[in-house]
Amino acid sequence: DIRPKRIVFCGHSLGSALATLAAFDLKARGKIPDNIPCEVFSYAGPAVGNKHFVQAFDQLPGLECNRFVNKLDRVPLLPFGAPHVGKLYNFDPRESKVKIR
Repeated sequence: DIRPKRIVFCGHSLGSALATLAAFDLKARGKIPDNIPCEVFSYAGPAVGNKHFVQAFDQLPGLECNRFVNKLDRVPLLPFGAPHVGKLYNFDPRESKVKIR
């Protein structure tokens, strides 16, 4: 019997919204046991759900979301005013020492 140590979901833009929903759905329905942690890596994703979804997401054991957002990108602001799940890693490419071509 091979069991994963953790399961990672990732996506960019709309794909990050789908990754967030998939991780939540599988954890909430018990398809991924509580003892197997799940992480979502969201890149430039829009908000998913409403405040009740955010609360439900945050209360699931072993489920985390890491959001990576470019301050100049508008997609993570959509829909305007909607709450987000997870921890935000915000960066501004104008202040970055990495050259973007």
